[in-house]
Amino acid sequence: MAYFPHAFQKMLVGTAGFNSTPGSTLTLTAGQIGVVRASDHQIQNLAGTPTYTGSSGNPLFYLAQGSFHTTDKIGPFHGGYKETVKSKGINPKYVSAFYVTEPAAPVNEVVGVSVLNCTTIACDTTYRLRLDVKGSPALRFLTHNLYQTLDAKTPCCDSDNNNADPVGVLLQWKDQINESPILKEFVNAKVFNFKVGGFAGAATTNSTTLTIDDTSGATGSTPANLAVGQMITGAGIPQNTFITAVSGGTLTLSKAATVAGNTVALKVYEEVLTSSYVLETGASAPDTNDAMLVLTGAYVDTTFGNCSFSPMDHYELEPIQIYAAVVDTEGDPCQTSCFTVTELQSAYQGKGFGETLIRELILSKRYAQEPFQTDPRMREVLDDTTLSDLSRTTRYFAYHILHSVPRTSNPSGTMDADQYLVKVVVSARNTNFETYMNTLLTSAGNHVQLAVQL
Repeated sequence: MAYFPHAFQKMLVGTAGFNSTPGSTLTLTAGQIGVVRASDHQIQNLAGTPTYTGSSGNPLFYLAQGSFHTTDKIGPFHGGYKETVKSKGINPKYVSAFYVTEPAAPVNEVVGVSVLNCTTIACDTTYRLRLDVKGSPALRFLTHNLYQTLDAKTPCCDSDNNNADPVGVLLQWKDQINESPILKEFVNAKVFNFKVGGFAGAATTNSTTLTIDDTSGATGSTPANLAVGQMITGAGIPQNTFITAVSGGTLTLSKAATVAGNTVALKVYEEVLTSSYVLETGASAPDTNDAMLVLTGAYVDTTFGNCSFSPMDHYELEPIQIYAAVVDTEGDPCQTSCFTVTELQSAYQGKGFGETLIRELILSKRYAQEPFQTDPRMREVLDDTTLSDLSRTTRYFAYHILHSVPRTSNPSGTMDADQYLVKVVVSARNTNFETYMNTLLTSAGNHVQLAVQL
């Protein structure tokens, strides 16, 4: 029972999809979902056109899920484990929300420290990069935010006091990050230097495939020196996009791009290593530069397997956030500098993970008097299927039906309604189910229709 605005949640696991074959709920196999008419308890054909019967008939329907249990009776007394799992009766007229949440992959925070044609990187000078790493992982690891100032020293001046190669500064910052015993657990650093540019990409719309040539026309030759792992930039190319395959003049990109035809603005950067990079020297060579230090947030926490799983185990809900600034000797980040800090990719936690959903399933089962056993031997004896119903590392879709059940009487004398939320976890969206529900709600005079919740 629930009271407004709280809604009691019932979770059904429909990883085996929806059953549209009319018949008894006994035909539902493990993980199958059926839309059942309450008047005769028959599964409905989702390809059909439902009609709301109103008060003249039985307007209710409910959802049923095939049981995952392989045995129906445990011990001499406890039975009925293979019975289908059912929601409360749902009146289409009293549905207040019908929506689906789609899974999304997590995204790392990526920050770039770039330098372009800089003529003020002086020799025999120290340049400082202030790095702050924030978020739940850093706070749990250190009990405070992670911060560090990295010093990079340019080579001694020659007789003409020529400028220094800024790539050498970026490489020193990179090495300090990757060699730090703590910082390297949260941030991965790489340096990319300009490799080839001035070539065109053929027109493409939201595609990971890009055809290129080395002129602004459509018949140029393919640029040389293209390789997997290089970073590509230009108009229509998302930030932090890399080449994942090269086949003749066709590139496969790590992100879908929308490029206007014959755009002579594409540039490719190649990773450089401290061990092999030769610093540029002289009066002019260091002044013509195009390089970037790429900082990627990454942290992996300890995760226990299913055998030792406990619902009380911590699981991460916040991504790493990186804040970088080039500062002067006083720590002032507002000092004019050739180095530019840009967020290349915003962090995103992701959603729809089984790690979260399995805990909701445990709670839902507890309401149904099926407690979760922390002892793996007891889970085996009691045929507990929770950890196999859902995969903790898989991402799922979830349908939500929010409805109310009016009270016909109330001891307090106040007429109200209890609110319930039916959550159906599925591996993929089902068009027939969505159309069936929308048609049924419309037939009941209900203006609620399926929505996608971000």
